[in-house]
Amino acid sequence: AHARRPAVAWPYRTLDPPAATASERTGEGLSASGFMSYTGRIVLSLGRSQQIKDLKVALQCLFKIGTELLVESISDRLVLRSINTAKSAFFAVTFTAAFFDDYQVHGSQVVQSAVLLKHVLATFRTHKIQHMTLDLDADQSSLTITVVGDNNIKKTYHLECMNSEILNATIDKESCPTQVIAEAHELNKLLSSFQTGLDEITIIANPEDSASVASMHRAVQLQSFYDPDKARSANSLHTSLAIDTRSLFVGYRHARESPSDVTFNVKDFRTMLTLCEHMGTNIMIRFEATGMPLVA
Repeated sequence: AHARRPAVAWPYRTLDPPAATASERTGEGLSASGFMSYTGRIVLSLGRSQQIKDLKVALQCLFKIGTELLVESISDRLVLRSINTAKSAFFAVTFTAAFFDDYQVHGSQVVQSAVLLKHVLATFRTHKIQHMTLDLDADQSSLTITVVGDNNIKKTYHLECMNSEILNATIDKESCPTQVIAEAHELNKLLSSFQTGLDEITIIANPEDSASVASMHRAVQLQSFYDPDKARSANSLHTSLAIDTRSLFVGYRHARESPSDVTFNVKDFRTMLTLCEHMGTNIMIRFEATGMPLVA
């Protein structure tokens, strides 16, 4: 049986401009409401089908977390972020300037804005997009997306930017004592062992010393989690998986003498797995203890 876990509280901060002084910085924690407005303009261009597909999948994953797309562009990269309404899940995707055929930032070192994700995703409905241009003008609070389809029909969409706070989750990932590296596809298969509709799963990391290895001890466990304060159906299925880290994980490190565990939302975690599977990359999971965030 699990004791009720503390609610996960992500530390957030408002993103500061590069030249902000110490007195201007908001510091740690959730900043006061307000729109962090920056002038400037960014123009992005994509002309290859794989580029467009990668951007679309990233936006779809962001939409599974929150409804707003938080955009931050600087000289060498574009960062797209999304936060759920409870501020318990945060998702960020970074594209380097080299990902785009053309990447221009004008008028400011940092250009930030926000738009509704459903409106951005609507521009991808055109069949077989051949070319796409995104022009975000922070001064005019507008995003213009131009799409050219395989029939050479040009479509232009004008989206209004929103008064939203540009937040970033702040956590020292390197300080997390537990680190798991796995193939996204293999980890997704493990999650398929759990009951459909399960909201949360607990991951437990155990020390992996010579004695535990000799006894074939399974260093990581995944277990169904049901909130003890909520009614539980008699048909609920409790599933527990004991995982041999040497055979199923690419890498595993637990720098504590005692076990650690965190409970996370399955739907949010699958969103990250979906993106990693699409990109063909491994996923790295880091965590510290109950009530602390799981970082992937």
